[in-house]
Amino acid sequence: NTDLTIDWGNPSNIVLSIDEDGSRVLSHRADNGTSLPPLGSSSEGFSPGISNDDLPPHLRNMGEPKFGTIKMEQACPTKASEEEMQLSREYRGWMRLAYFPTESKDPNTSITESKVCEVRKNPSHAAPVCTLVRRKGTIVTKYSSPNEDGWVKVGYKGKVGWARNDLFTTARKCRKFETFSGQNYFFCNGRIMLGPDLPTFRISNLLILIPSLLWIGMVFPKLNGDRKTFWLIANLCAFTCSFTFLWLTATTDPGIIPKREPHEKLEVPYPVKQCLRSREENPTESDGLSLSDKTTPAGWKYCGTCKVYRPPRSKHCSYCDNCVDRFDHHCPWTSTCIGRRNYKYFTAFIWSCTILCVVIFTSSVLLLEQDMDDDDEHLIAHAASSWVDKFTAAVAKDPVAFGLMLFTFFAFWSVFGLSAYHSILIAIGETTNEHIRLVYKGEDGEEKKKEWDRGVLGNCCVHWCRSRGHKRLGEMSEIMLGPSEKKESEEFSNSV
Repeated sequence: NTDLTIDWGNPSNIVLSIDEDGSRVLSHRADNGTSLPPLGSSSEGFSPGISNDDLPPHLRNMGEPKFGTIKMEQACPTKASEEEMQLSREYRGWMRLAYFPTESKDPNTSITESKVCEVRKNPSHAAPVCTLVRRKGTIVTKYSSPNEDGWVKVGYKGKVGWARNDLFTTARKCRKFETFSGQNYFFCNGRIMLGPDLPTFRISNLLILIPSLLWIGMVFPKLNGDRKTFWLIANLCAFTCSFTFLWLTATTDPGIIPKREPHEKLEVPYPVKQCLRSREENPTESDGLSLSDKTTPAGWKYCGTCKVYRPPRSKHCSYCDNCVDRFDHHCPWTSTCIGRRNYKYFTAFIWSCTILCVVIFTSSVLLLEQDMDDDDEHLIAHAASSWVDKFTAAVAKDPVAFGLMLFTFFAFWSVFGLSAYHSILIAIGETTNEHIRLVYKGEDGEEKKKEWDRGVLGNCCVHWCRSRGHKRLGEMSEIMLGPSEKKESEEFSNSV
């Protein structure tokens, strides 16, 4: 069921196949092909029960395994476990967690009076599997009817346990976003989805809004010359694009791959099936590969958190708690992950911010230069003779322009550097995650072949002209019916 690799140092490792709970060794082998004697009686944990004299000569007296070198890799599943199939048969719909405490006949009333709901491994086991804050509208999955003691089997964010039935009300129907198990926030009944970094996202909005408003109110009216209209149009266009692309990046689904609930069927992609079938037919061809390489062809990987196979170039984001298709990075400034469906908006956003910084900086410098050449009473009173005196007088007259000039100067290098970096990544056909991890660098330093690489011009055309792709999550505002309600609806439709 599981391979346990123990690094004994040079020249070989011993690979043990153990059962799921780690109490029994099923088989063992040396990864260099050396034959090992039969297993003796197992003792505690992962011990195979092999004495030092039973080992091959080159493995004797090696001492204890080095700390930190034991690595377990679970084989990719091809079907749901027995427990998951049992939950599928027990699935009964959803329940909604009550917002206000309800009265209970149980002597231990502290359970119903608290602001949390504990989901326990079993009714008699006090340690909670997870704890739910009693917010309005929290949805859990129902797997059984209440037992004699008033406990019901529930599931929440992939964890299954028992909870007090009197804390819930039956949900005959609910919206799809209420059953979502990621860290995202939803508004307008699921029509708007934002990431977990809402405070940072508010700061991003203010960093764009405040300088633009100050420029329009304090700098633009004082500009002279024929290009005054040009600066106004340029600022409004850059501001509108920056704000629009910021919100498009934040509210667009980056390519989230839906998690699989414990009772749902496991879908095994065709490439994984082909690889597993090939390994069964020719086991010797894959002996030199690691377990992950043998069971995840072309980049397909099984995510143990989301319980699904994710496609090539995807990654699980620990901040959002979602697997994202063609994951680039998690951006706290936009409060979301950057992936296949919103990467185009993100690059347009940072380039728009770069142009906005250039417009505000240049026009602010022109206003200060205009003040330095102005012979009004304010400058005459300061007897401005040298350039430093004139500049000091201009800053005293228009401190807002000077502040905007400094702010946009430092902001420009930040957003321009980011824009240039992502433009290079687009041209070479890599994501930030792949570039940092050196995914396409071989051991000898040579570049590995990328199947999707179309050259600089082709990669840029694909990035800007390709469609976003379908939304795997579907419409999160969709109303979902429970099994009994769905059956009644189907019967009604058939009768009509």
